[in-house]
Amino acid sequence: MFPRFWRLALTALSLSLATLGAQAQQQPTAPAPPAAGAMLALVVDAQQVVNESKAGRSIRQQFDTQRQAFSKEVSAAEASLRTQQQEIERQRSILSPDAFSAKAREFDQKVADMRRGWEQKREALQYSLNVSLAQIERNIIEIVSQIALERKANLVLQKQHVVLVDKGYDISQETMARLDQKLPTLAFNLVQPPAQKPGASAQGQPQQQVPSAPAPKPKPGANQQKGDTQKKQ
Repeated sequence: MFPRFWRLALTALSLSLATLGAQAQQQPTAPAPPAAGAMLALVVDAQQVVNESKAGRSIRQQFDTQRQAFSKEVSAAEASLRTQQQEIERQRSILSPDAFSAKAREFDQKVADMRRGWEQKREALQYSLNVSLAQIERNIIEIVSQIALERKANLVLQKQHVVLVDKGYDISQETMARLDQKLPTLAFNLVQPPAQKPGASAQGQPQQQVPSAPAPKPKPGANQQKGDTQKKQ
């Protein structure tokens, strides 16, 4: 049995620890303004703000909807091309070599045209996602600049580049709250990318890309027959 004095001391210590635990769970308060001439640095997780903000979630949901519709469109076109390919193969025995070769060339051109159209649509989806995310990022920069001005901060760093930071200096949640109020939603508009020079690559690839859709080709027999006919010509 502990003496009464120690029981009272332990009880007081338990109450103190409970109070400290409750205070630790509370939202951290903003740090006091820096003294004249002192430096104050803030941190922000811009990627988290983009991913978890209302505008960011809205854009990704709209993007996913259009990407899924595009994928279904490609699958349906591929099924149609396979049917056409099979029909051309069935006609091999009843067509002359020249006629079969002409049909094979026509099918090859159709596949190439459709594949080019799919690639253009894929690039448009990627570019449109970049445009939308860039708009969100511009708003984040404006909000972060305003917060830094209000707190008289000298420097704002990306949180990913900081090892340790007091929660009071992390403005990610405040930035997200202001962004949600300023930009609660954002329409995803399909925008055609600007024409690029041959060999140039698009800048700022999005985090979520649209997969390329492979196009079916005629069976080797059709291509071989076409090649043999061309050699005879």
